Amino acid sequence: MSSGVSNSKIIRGDVRDVDNGTLIITNHRIISIARKYGFDLKYSDITSLRPLYNGFQIQFGSANLNVYLTRAAYSNAVIRNFSTQ
Repeated sequence: MSSGVSNSKIIRGDVRDVDNGTLIITNHRIISIARKYGFDLKYSDITSLRPLYNGFQIQFGSANLNVYLTRAAYSNAVIRNFSTQ
């Protein structure tokens, strides 16, 4: 029998899960090597790409990730490669 009671907690404010890794940019794909949120995407699989102040937001299928970079110039390379595909 289930009483419908759980030990859940109310979360207030922003929740951000960070995973450090390495970003590889080629003329055909974007690869993120990371423990939790790694990905390997062809530019043709990307639904949308939006620049951020220090990175970019990438959408593929129903997934949406913010990629923050230590060097903002890398973000420009991703957007430039994506726009030429």
